[in-house]
Amino acid sequence: MSRQKQGVRLPHALQKELGLDGVPRHKSNTSRNGRKERRAEKHRRKLRGTAGGGERQRNTEGGKQRSARQTEAEFSDDGSVGTEDESDTAPLPQRIPPAPPKSSVTQQQPKSILKKPRSRISPSPSPSPAASRSPSPSDSSVRAASDSRASSPGLVLDPNSRVFKDRQAEEDAEILALEKKLGLKKGKKPKLFAEDGFGDLLDELDAEMQGHLNKLSEANLVSILNEIEKMYQSNPRQEVTSVLINLLLSLFSDRSTLQNTFVILHAAFITAVYRVVGTDFGAELLSRLVERFKEYHATPEGGKAGLNLMSLLANLFSFNMIGSAIVYDYIYQFLSSLTETNTELLLRIIRDCGLQLRTDDPVALKAAVSKTQTNARAFEASGQAVSVRTKFLIETIVDLKNNKMRESTANSAVTKEHVTRMRKVLGSLNSRSLRVTEPLRISLSDLENSEKKGKWWLVGASWKGHSLPEDEGKSDQGQAKSETANQYESVVTARDYGLTTPLQQLIFAAISGAETYVEAHVRVTKLRLKRAQEPEIARVILRLCGSEQQYNPFYAHLAKHLCAIEGGKRMKKTFDFALWAFFRRLGENGNDEDDEEAADDDVAVEEINNIAHLYAQLMHWRITDLAVLKVLELQYLKEQGLLFVEMLLVRLLLLCKDDSDVQLVFAAAPSQVAPMLKLFLKEHVKTSDLAGDSEKRTGLLRQRCRHASKSLSSLGAFGNDAA
Repeated sequence: MSRQKQGVRLPHALQKELGLDGVPRHKSNTSRNGRKERRAEKHRRKLRGTAGGGERQRNTEGGKQRSARQTEAEFSDDGSVGTEDESDTAPLPQRIPPAPPKSSVTQQQPKSILKKPRSRISPSPSPSPAASRSPSPSDSSVRAASDSRASSPGLVLDPNSRVFKDRQAEEDAEILALEKKLGLKKGKKPKLFAEDGFGDLLDELDAEMQGHLNKLSEANLVSILNEIEKMYQSNPRQEVTSVLINLLLSLFSDRSTLQNTFVILHAAFITAVYRVVGTDFGAELLSRLVERFKEYHATPEGGKAGLNLMSLLANLFSFNMIGSAIVYDYIYQFLSSLTETNTELLLRIIRDCGLQLRTDDPVALKAAVSKTQTNARAFEASGQAVSVRTKFLIETIVDLKNNKMRESTANSAVTKEHVTRMRKVLGSLNSRSLRVTEPLRISLSDLENSEKKGKWWLVGASWKGHSLPEDEGKSDQGQAKSETANQYESVVTARDYGLTTPLQQLIFAAISGAETYVEAHVRVTKLRLKRAQEPEIARVILRLCGSEQQYNPFYAHLAKHLCAIEGGKRMKKTFDFALWAFFRRLGENGNDEDDEEAADDDVAVEEINNIAHLYAQLMHWRITDLAVLKVLELQYLKEQGLLFVEMLLVRLLLLCKDDSDVQLVFAAAPSQVAPMLKLFLKEHVKTSDLAGDSEKRTGLLRQRCRHASKSLSSLGAFGNDAA
């Protein structure tokens, strides 16, 4: 009997973990129990075998496959065990556990008692002659396949290996699928502002603004305007303005001709934003529009983009966002060269805003007609044939000047109706707080020379200009410096007077540039202001008059001429309103917090004297009367208000020629003012020292006060209540 092999006996739990629980213990080869156990194990393996590949794997001995005859010899049909000599048989090879059947339910693995993760290894078989020689190729391939499929958490792969790269690619694919499932998107890295994320803000503004513009229509114009206003309140103003202008101008950079309704809708929307946001938006858009039109007009590759931009400019004038100066500048520019492109642009301007151009400035239109005819005659004299379109343009401009515009040339009925509806929508904005109500009266030369002369239409954007190139002549340099300095001084002076709006600065330039009050009257009349703009004339006159060191009768004569023309009654009321605003500056009736001119403690005595002298002169000329004092409580006047009324009455009494003139002036006072006015004459005017040190003037003042009191006493119930 052969000697039993020595070895270490493993615990049963460890054998079960290593898969050795089904392997029989190697006792003596002649042991009958060992033979029975091995035969029973072979029988169980044969019954469990289901696939041909698995059968071949279980019957592998020393790298060789057993034949079917050998397998049949081991088991008889009746299940009896063969009687071959056990001493001659070689030890059985190590058992290879069968592959577990595929199942949709994952079986829970028992917890390992090993400290390190378990790997699929096989115990060393008993040495055999076949195995001792050399491992067979098939055996090594099976072992390599098993090792390659084994997974161990403690295994560290080489980053350069193919397995590592495959696993990394799989993980990336899983992460990408999860991000897509969760709705996560990789944001584009901004080209600029990478650190503070300002580029992302611009992208969000652009996307949000584009969404609003895509939904723009006549019905929701006001609601979209409200959304734009909210964006201005929650984001940097300049960035919102830049994004909005870029999107708007990109809509009109199309190479094809845009429909009239599209242009009118967006022109009305731009005008609404200009009124709500302010002058900075309108000036920036106009400047960018001029630059882009110049770019498209210079090259034929622009297609109809230049025509679309010029149509937008004409409709902006129709909606009163810009003045007629820049439109006439383009008309004169196009008339200087009557090419086909310029002729088409002129016809578009006349079609879109021709009638309004004639109403706004007929003198400039007449000059444009004269220039057109002159250029046409020069064109024919040079031997060149005048095109049919140019002839039609000349006829159209002449008809426009003579108010004989053809219906086919002017806007169609649909377009006119659309413009009317848009004007009603813009008119509905007057009920809300608007930053701007006047158009931008900027000329084309102002925009082109803004780098040299500054932007007078923006607060704080003017300067004396840059130094000119040295190669220019000294005379041109001196002239340019003189013009720049003069314009700068004019704008700065207007702001020193408190005239900040473009309309006030325009009126100031017209008045201050005149040498006589007659010339000033003509210059102001040529401004052709609308009825709603006329009160600004009286306000500017009061500001200029009050800023003089001494009283200047120039402003009284100018006011007299302005009130003497047609519509003078309306102009007289504007001077009353201007005086009441001055009262609020003095602190009288200053409880109105919404008024722009609140109480001002710094009103100089010179200004009070000049304004009092001005209105005394106007009352003496019957342009206004004492009814303007009805808004004051004469018995409760403050110091400055008391001084103004005293100066006013003293100047008025001394300006009267005789006693009858005094009675006529004071007889116009309303009955509600008469009692308090009579008391004021007695307490303040009669004993006033404002008449001078001369006893003659003091006695004259007292005499006039008595006649004025008699006139006021005689009013009673028959006073001038209509005033």
